[in-house]
Amino acid sequence: MSEPVTVQLGTDTITLTVPESPSVRWDVAALAARNLQRARSAALGLCWAGSVKATRADLSRHGWDVGSYGGAVQDALVARGIDIAQVWAAGSRALELVCTNLVSQEEVARQEVFSSGKEGST
Repeated sequence: MSEPVTVQLGTDTITLTVPESPSVRWDVAALAARNLQRARSAALGLCWAGSVKATRADLSRHGWDVGSYGGAVQDALVARGIDIAQVWAAGSRALELVCTNLVSQEEVARQEVFSSGKEGST
């Protein structure tokens, strides 16, 4: 997976890492086609590393609905006084991190090993 990236939100520098769950990464990518702003915010919340999070809510408290979670993240950050444009800019970086890691390097390596065998005759 990609190296962590940092973004600026207000006066804080936030480290972003790729979410471990491939399903969550795919859910966020699919959301981007329907609601880009919520997808950006969901990606930001899910990639947010460290002990201080974007919001107290987590994805499970939103019924694993990344759109609902993205709205909660966006609302929480704006309520903390962070400009919405800055939230979306940081979210864009997080969404890029998610989308460039839809399939991990380990998954690619496993597929290469699996598919490297010789084909049998039919």
